[in-house]
Amino acid sequence: MKDFPNYIAKITKGFFTDEKIDEIIGAFETASSFFYFDNEAEANLIRIINSLFDKIFFLDECSKFPSHSEILCAVASNSNYLSDIIVSSPGLLYLLIDTSFLSQSVSSREIKIQYSTITKNIKTFNSRINFLKSLQRRYILKIGINDIIFKSSVKKTTESLSTLAAVISKLLFVECSSIIGKKYSIKSFPNNYALCALGKLGGMELNYSSDIDLILFYQNTSLGTKTKKSYHELLEETIKLFIRSMSEITEKGNLYRVDFRLRPDGSYAPLCMNVDDMINYYDIRGEDWERQMLIKLAFVAGNKNIFTYFNAFAQKYIYNLPSSISPLLSIKRMKSKIEKLYHIKGNIKTEPGGIRDIEFITQALQIINGRNNKALRKSNTLAAIQLLRKNNLLNKNESTLLTNAYIFYRHVEHFLQLMNNNQTHLLPDKHEVLAKLSLKLRFDNIEDFKNRLTYYRKNVREFFNALTNESEDKSEQELMFFQDIQKAKNNLRYLSSGSGIIEQNAFDNFTSGKFDEISEIITRQLSHCSFPDRALDNFVKLTKTNHVISSWYSYLKNENLIRDILHVCEFSQFTIDNIWMGKELSTTTIANEFFTKQSENFKEFNLPVFRSILAAQFALGFINADELTRAYSKFIHSKLSLEASLLKYKNDFCLISLGSLSAGEMNLFSDIDLIVVVNDFENCSKVEREIINFLKTTREKLQNTKIDLRLRPEGKNSFLVFDIKNHLKYLRSRAGIWEFQTLLKNKFLYGNHSLYNDFILGTEEIQKSIPRQRILEESRIMYDKLTSNFNIDINLGFDIKKSKGGFLTIDFLLSFLILYEKMEINYRIGLPEKIELLCNKNNEFSDLDELTGNYSFLKNILIWQQVFFNKSNTRLLEESQNSIFAKLLGFKDEKEFKYRLDFVIHSNSSLINKYIFDK
Repeated sequence: MKDFPNYIAKITKGFFTDEKIDEIIGAFETASSFFYFDNEAEANLIRIINSLFDKIFFLDECSKFPSHSEILCAVASNSNYLSDIIVSSPGLLYLLIDTSFLSQSVSSREIKIQYSTITKNIKTFNSRINFLKSLQRRYILKIGINDIIFKSSVKKTTESLSTLAAVISKLLFVECSSIIGKKYSIKSFPNNYALCALGKLGGMELNYSSDIDLILFYQNTSLGTKTKKSYHELLEETIKLFIRSMSEITEKGNLYRVDFRLRPDGSYAPLCMNVDDMINYYDIRGEDWERQMLIKLAFVAGNKNIFTYFNAFAQKYIYNLPSSISPLLSIKRMKSKIEKLYHIKGNIKTEPGGIRDIEFITQALQIINGRNNKALRKSNTLAAIQLLRKNNLLNKNESTLLTNAYIFYRHVEHFLQLMNNNQTHLLPDKHEVLAKLSLKLRFDNIEDFKNRLTYYRKNVREFFNALTNESEDKSEQELMFFQDIQKAKNNLRYLSSGSGIIEQNAFDNFTSGKFDEISEIITRQLSHCSFPDRALDNFVKLTKTNHVISSWYSYLKNENLIRDILHVCEFSQFTIDNIWMGKELSTTTIANEFFTKQSENFKEFNLPVFRSILAAQFALGFINADELTRAYSKFIHSKLSLEASLLKYKNDFCLISLGSLSAGEMNLFSDIDLIVVVNDFENCSKVEREIINFLKTTREKLQNTKIDLRLRPEGKNSFLVFDIKNHLKYLRSRAGIWEFQTLLKNKFLYGNHSLYNDFILGTEEIQKSIPRQRILEESRIMYDKLTSNFNIDINLGFDIKKSKGGFLTIDFLLSFLILYEKMEINYRIGLPEKIELLCNKNNEFSDLDELTGNYSFLKNILIWQQVFFNKSNTRLLEESQNSIFAKLLGFKDEKEFKYRLDFVIHSNSSLINKYIFDK
């Protein structure tokens, strides 16, 4: 203790003699020596004493009764949670030094009497809830002190916690039903329901911070004509109020986390169900985990006769198994799934050899033997183990192992949860907490504690394996090809069961069965993937887009189809993300199109869906980069043409596409550049209004695609449309060479075709009149300007599009040569065709043939960057991506890929220097 002596000396100065102060400090120092008393414990102790109204009186008592200081030091050292309770309600401390209060068992009758006595004078609902919270704190403190100081048994601690939770649940549910009854003018809420516990509460083995698992069923009841509500609706409303009142955190804290998700059909179903409907559900659709769950069914509140009626069915359902069902096989499979999907290192609940193994062993033996021996039908785990031993279904060593291990694990759980009131089953990493835990469990040191833990894990697991004939490492070995095995397990958990086993099972048995039919194929195909983690992540994402997941699993009917779908998941992030964001069509509808050649009517797909399909087909190798860009350009052209066909004044203008759209070279993130030419200046105003509406509707339909008219005369600061006379006048007198270069790629889109022809002829005439020297000088200046901000930088990386040696270099060189050589070309041809045209025109240009391969190489990098990474950025930022590109483009390794990239950059740069800068 560092600060405590000074604190005591300070607050007692003038009240006690120095000898008395030393005596008090000594009493606490002696008491603290029995515990691992660190700085946190000392801070708790000071907080507790500081919260007391009459500190001096209490400290005087501590000097007389050493047990007082021992209780305080025990609480301060072992539980921040109990310390907080005392600090918030200091009066409770005096109960803890009342041995008669501590020695009495927690009695539901006693709690009910206290509640009814006090609440006679409490009128409001919230005040009654607050009183329940104060009762809960009082008894949690009592149970915790008995656990920490008086070494209360696990059986007594869990029974006390369960009794407290059950009686509070009953009292509050009755209060809630009364509130809802009064709301609808019902004098007496019909008691034709049964509120039942499951899980740890049902087994009377609750932890300090357990959730309370409940279900409610009822018999149909007439409410007369005074209310339009049905009995079911009243109960639903009551349950919602009950859940909110139990779980809501206020300044007084909360009571319990309440969970009704274990009901038939889980979160998707009503909160309560007619008892006969519930029986029919389990009889027809009940799953193996639900049979285990019902072992711990227990009555909490309502009509005991209704509970008895349902429980009679439940006992038959649990224990009278069809011969086709093997409990051991079912439990083996269930536990295997839990370990694959929930295993977190250090989790004493779910790890192999942990609490779940003990519970599953016990329940398996109960289900197998409980049909003929009803004495075995116990919901409490420790009681069931004793009965299995008594009936020679466990030998002495086995029952001792299971009992001692279970008690050990539950002591660990209680310590961890008492510390901070957290629902945790994870062993701490901090040395101080492990030291406290070891001392609390009476081990000499941490190493001895860990050795005992290892012993129980090993031996319990061996027994479980012997019982179920299961290999310890099989599931782990099956997933070794994943980089992140835990994440893979979580993903497989979702695919198999929705959101978990036992705790919450979001998929029904039919859906899980459908996945079981294909799970081995999926795992096998994933093991062949280069990037299996990514493929599985995206397959889960794809699965989640389905409204009926069983239909999706049924669709995946053969191994080749699963292989191709996983290939898309592995290599086309673009496809997965677009389907995930879109969700306009079912996943199976879109997936079918992965394998269908896209005709020019494009089946009226919207933009995200069509791009998703193209990316998938590219990833699958069904189309190459050139086919993708041509198909996408046709798709965009068709959509624009369709929208343009709604425009008025068709004969007064022409709509022209420029850039990659006109040349059929659009990539998945290309912008759309347009210009509008009007036949007469007088028509510009009305045409402009139409074009503004056209841009608005088109941008809405082609979302995330930039559409503008920025390449018009004078750029963005000018009018949107120009008449042909003024447009050609601008080109003749003021246009830069770069503007003529942009016009070398154009295509008629809609409107007056004769006007388009006149505009192109006028443009060609102007182009031919430009002096070669001007073309050369302006091209040099413009190229340096365009690439100056995109030089290859070790931090920024190589920009495929704009860095020297990239796409811009190739495109700029070709457009320069076409203008410089005064060539007549088809404006709609793509870049490779332009290269061929130049090479055929003049033998001096034969070295330009290199550009064809260079262009194809860069284009494949660009499309893979977009498809694989779903990135619009054209920079190659990360060196680590080189190995991925090497694989995608078929190179032996990243060194070979990097060599080819450097060669292409150098080749393109050399050619533009030769034809423009070295002239």
